[in-house]
Amino acid sequence: MNEKKINILLVEDEESHTDLIFRSFESTTMPVSLVNTRNLNDARASIAESVPDLVIVDYILPDGKGTELIPANKEERPYPIVIMSSHGDERIAVEAIKAGAFDYIVKSGAVLDNMPNVCEKILLEWNSTIRHKTVVEQELKESEVRFHGILSSLYESAIIIYDRDGKITALWGTLEMDKRYGIRAVDAIGRSIRDFAHPDQVEQRLSDIRSVFDAGEKMLVEYMISVTNGNFHHEASLCPMRNADGNITAVVGFVRDITERKNAEQRLVAQYFITKILAESATTEEALPNILEAICAALEWDLGEIWVFDQQENVLRNIEIWHMPSLKVPEFIAVTKQTTFPSQIGLPGRVWKSAKPLWVEDITSDTNFPRASVAAKEGLHGAFGFPIISGSEVLGAIVFFSHEVREPDNNLLSMMSAVGSQIGIFISNKRVEKELRESEERFRGIFEQAAVGIIHVASSGRFLKANKRFCAITGYTEQEILGRTFQDITHPDDLNMQRQARKRVLDGEASNYQIEKRYIRKDGAIIWINLTVALIRDSSGEPDYLVSVIEDITEQKFAEDRIRKLSHAVEQSSSTVIMTDTKGNIEYANPKFTQLTGYSLEEAVGKTPRILKSGKTPREAYRELWKTIKSGNEWSGEFCNKKKSGELYWEYASISPVKDEKGDITNFIAVKEDITERKKMEEALLQSEKLNSLGTITAGVAHEFNNILAIVMGLAEVLEGGFKDDQELKRGLKAIIEAGEDGAGIVKRMLTFAKAELSELDYNFISIQYLIEQAIGFTMPRWKNMAQAEDIKYNINTVGITETPEVFCNPTELREVFVNLIHNALDAMPDGGTITVATRRVQSEKRKVSELKSQNSELKSDFIEIIFADIGKGMPEEVKRKIFDPFFTTRRPHGTGLGMSVTYGIMKRHGGKIEVESKVGKGTTFTLHIPIRKEALQRVVTSESVREIETKELRILVVDDDQEMCVILKTFLSGKGHIVKAVNSGAEAIELSRRDDFDLVLCDLAMPEVTGHDIIKALNKLDKRPKVGLMTGWCEEIRHIDTVALKVDFIARKPFNLLELEKNISALVI
Repeated sequence: MNEKKINILLVEDEESHTDLIFRSFESTTMPVSLVNTRNLNDARASIAESVPDLVIVDYILPDGKGTELIPANKEERPYPIVIMSSHGDERIAVEAIKAGAFDYIVKSGAVLDNMPNVCEKILLEWNSTIRHKTVVEQELKESEVRFHGILSSLYESAIIIYDRDGKITALWGTLEMDKRYGIRAVDAIGRSIRDFAHPDQVEQRLSDIRSVFDAGEKMLVEYMISVTNGNFHHEASLCPMRNADGNITAVVGFVRDITERKNAEQRLVAQYFITKILAESATTEEALPNILEAICAALEWDLGEIWVFDQQENVLRNIEIWHMPSLKVPEFIAVTKQTTFPSQIGLPGRVWKSAKPLWVEDITSDTNFPRASVAAKEGLHGAFGFPIISGSEVLGAIVFFSHEVREPDNNLLSMMSAVGSQIGIFISNKRVEKELRESEERFRGIFEQAAVGIIHVASSGRFLKANKRFCAITGYTEQEILGRTFQDITHPDDLNMQRQARKRVLDGEASNYQIEKRYIRKDGAIIWINLTVALIRDSSGEPDYLVSVIEDITEQKFAEDRIRKLSHAVEQSSSTVIMTDTKGNIEYANPKFTQLTGYSLEEAVGKTPRILKSGKTPREAYRELWKTIKSGNEWSGEFCNKKKSGELYWEYASISPVKDEKGDITNFIAVKEDITERKKMEEALLQSEKLNSLGTITAGVAHEFNNILAIVMGLAEVLEGGFKDDQELKRGLKAIIEAGEDGAGIVKRMLTFAKAELSELDYNFISIQYLIEQAIGFTMPRWKNMAQAEDIKYNINTVGITETPEVFCNPTELREVFVNLIHNALDAMPDGGTITVATRRVQSEKRKVSELKSQNSELKSDFIEIIFADIGKGMPEEVKRKIFDPFFTTRRPHGTGLGMSVTYGIMKRHGGKIEVESKVGKGTTFTLHIPIRKEALQRVVTSESVREIETKELRILVVDDDQEMCVILKTFLSGKGHIVKAVNSGAEAIELSRRDDFDLVLCDLAMPEVTGHDIIKALNKLDKRPKVGLMTGWCEEIRHIDTVALKVDFIARKPFNLLELEKNISALVI
């Protein structure tokens, strides 16, 4: 048998929406006849010709609003009308429902695609409403017929005679009436109708009686009486009583008690409204307050409450209260909202526990009603409650109250039991609907907003559904992609691989598969994707469709290729590449590292680069390295390292931090180049340049020694002839001493200049002014003596040298910088000129410091600025750019090109900076910046002009194999107030130190048999070790002198100034 075709009228003027709706019905099995009109006039004509089963009308049409199609009379609506709009506007929805629309929908893509299901749901709800309405109307009609039959067959409950003022003059009733009302009929005679009429109806009752008196016509009325046992409904036929003259003397009322009929009618009305509310409510929150209002209004109860089960607290909690507007019970409501009921406590708790309805005639006298006192205070008495049940679960309870004492109504309780189940099923269904809706919304949100592409694909390969990300990956719109198959956009070389994987899944050999393949985008670009596919089966277990998750891995593929190439480059690199963790532990080293150092990768991993440490690089350099890279900056510099075999080699290293996406340092990477051969060549050239410099200086040294010797010899000849007095003798001796000191100074400067290797001991705090004076002194033979011989005049202007804090540096290296700059200036002025030297302290807040900070991380504190300026021939730009490059020189064949590159390297090692400004014909200015350490700011510089030194008396032992030296020291120190013992034997000195307590031992280093080292070791074994001063004529560094075994308090290098020796002794804390 064929199903009846459903006639649907679609009133829509938007062609695209019409097409979507028609297409949605093409795939449905529902027998549908779909007619489309584009305006209200055509729609009315279509309805007049054939009444549809459902009308779907757009809210905005060319000739008016869609709501105009809704009949004004509800009885003239034999079909549901649904209003749809492109915007989810709440005002439009309210207007449509108020106008009589059965439903309101928003025209979204999902709704239009799902229109068959939407229509089916609407028709089911419409038919359910119509059937329920018919049943209720039929029940009301049958009730009326039944009660009319009873009234016509039964004798009147009572006959009452009233006078014009409503006084009861006679009354006939039954014993049943007396018992039910709580008052005997005979007791009512003589009383006024005012005593029994409901307070709200007293005046109306009197008016009805007087109307019969006045009009003389019969009147049928309904009213309510209030007696001892409550309120009862009556129907009375009021008729005039006439005397023999025809005058109306009284009104007789034939009264029937219709309370049961009224209650039944009220129950039916209540049930009808409850059913209607549940059918029309979208949510539980919308339905529950309306149910309370409907029951209170229909059944004449004053207040209703809904209690639900709180699973966490295991109690009933109130979620809704409604009361008649005329009822004033604020305290009862406040207490109710703050109260919870455990099982069996209070009326809600008892209903919840028993899962049965319960009636309480008067709650004020109920022993299990915690709110009784508040109820009594605010006039609440009668109450009943019934459970909300879904299946076997009690969800809560609904309770109603009246200001009157109410007798139990079993019929009402029976009906409310059914209502409770009806509400429970509604709540459960709405919960399921809500969960399903939320689940659908979550899925829709995940599907649409997912960071990966998601598609539904038919077993044929046709795309059924695609999210936004998939469209973005492929470049197609959703409409474009739904008309294609996966074969259309897959790279031809990858199709066979995917077909095989799909076949295994569709054949049941696998539940899913994952592959990497290529797509051809709409714009022709080829991209790589990671594809994960799973099969979805229908309820019968047959394949339904496939869900695919697509991740664009194009960048990952390119990155892998780049990493592969980079890895190959690193492995084949001629430079050493090392990667460490943040603590310096080696994690990777390339083959060049193994080839150069002799350590295998297994030997190196887990260790730090300290395995390569040779001890030739100052500790300060390592500290600066770590400070730089830990602050996130790149460090570059040179190391002298040691291979596994012990062979030394030089490397130029560039070390950089590796950061993650948050900017945190995760690793350090070092790229290093073997520069051993270059360093050897530089060293050879540097030595050659030094020898050339020494050649230049030698002539000046000879000249200076000749002057000194002339003074010594001249004074000696004068002394031979004798002096006239002792004063002249003292002046002559002083001149000899000063000449000797000058000679010693010249020797010291020559040895310092020739010194090649540096150690950490060479770094100390020293005055920049002092180093500049030394550099000027070193170069004096060239700019003064030799120049004067050639009639060339040079001048060094030092007026701009100011007092500045000491700097932590290697004096030899920094002095070499200044010497190089002076020589460079002299070369630029072959015909003579002025060299200007100036210094100043620059504080961090002064100008240009922020710029310097960005260029050099070491200059984050105050620094000293040093300027060397000449007025020579200047340099062109191309020379300026290359001046610090190794081996670059403009003085070939005489120059090596290492002077300025060495100067640049020294400044970089000291954390400083050197810049050059020059113009051809205008001269050249070199600007140096050297950072000031905090310790330097705290040092106290002692004035060299202080000659008198306060000392306390000390016991001093002098040990020197030179007898003359012993005599000189003993004479000098005794003259200063000390107790001095002098010996020229180391063995004798050890014996004396064991026997006598000395405060200080001054011993020579190099002595026959027992050396200064032996004496120091012996002194260390004494219970009370004296202070030790070491005297030596060697200029080289003394090995192991800083160890515990050979620790000394000061070193005096020969020839030393006796006043300086006195200063060292006075500085000791004894």
